[in-house]
Amino acid sequence: AGALKVTDNSSNEVFGVQGGGKAYFNYGPVGIGTTAPQDYHANADNLVVKAPAHGGISIITGNQHEGVLAFGDGTGSNMQVTL
Repeated sequence: AGALKVTDNSSNEVFGVQGGGKAYFNYGPVGIGTTAPQDYHANADNLVVKAPAHGGISIITGNQHEGVLAFGDGTGSNMQVTL
């Protein structure tokens, strides 16, 4: 299976879909419900979810599986705090 890659006018890769349904953004910030996520707090605008009234984020998993929200300052497995 091939991959889909989207580039900007300078040939920088900004979005892609790999085999197995894995998608990535290589350029940010990303907005859901907004076209201007960069207008929000500069230290928290990498992913902005905006709703016109009530808003929220849900992490739903299958039966007897764990949903995780993790924060970290590195990429190693010992660098994260999981909630």
